[in-house]
Amino acid sequence: MAKRQRQEQMTFANVGGACSCERCGAPCRVDPVPGSQAKLLKRSARPRGLCASCAVHDHLRHLYPVNLTLARGGPQLLAHPHIQQMYLDLLRMAGTDVTAEEIDWQAIIRNWDLPFPTAMLRFAQNPVSEEEIAMARLEGQQRRAGTWKEPLTEEEFEAQRQAAIKKFFDGMDKERHEDPSADRRDGD
Repeated sequence: MAKRQRQEQMTFANVGGACSCERCGAPCRVDPVPGSQAKLLKRSARPRGLCASCAVHDHLRHLYPVNLTLARGGPQLLAHPHIQQMYLDLLRMAGTDVTAEEIDWQAIIRNWDLPFPTAMLRFAQNPVSEEEIAMARLEGQQRRAGTWKEPLTEEEFEAQRQAAIKKFFDGMDKERHEDPSADRRDGD
């Protein structure tokens, strides 16, 4: 009888309950079905750990050479939709418990400088240390001081692309009119 009551309570509490992220304090959801087969960003079976956004950032800081690129370029690189989509494609191929809706890219950018509960590991697939990342970050900050701009919207990007195409073809027409021999065939 006591066992049955305990099961009902656990089910009511979402099989293990909820917790807060150890890094940013955001609410987290515990794996409702233990035994996940995820290879990457596996949901925790215990009520502790990182939220989806902090777990993505933790994965990115261990993913070489992405970690150096982000250290030099800054977290604003993650604001670009095509970069987000590439990462989501990687997650889908690797098998993950995280959904695209759970990843808050703006929270990752906003919380970029918060410390992690564990140190960054150096291993064969990640040959850089936290010190090297810190130096790359400082170098990147000095290079891009005041140069970052918000990413273009899809409409702005399309307008810019159309303008570049028009400029290209206008230049080709101008060259053709300036050099009449370009229109003649060989031997005429």
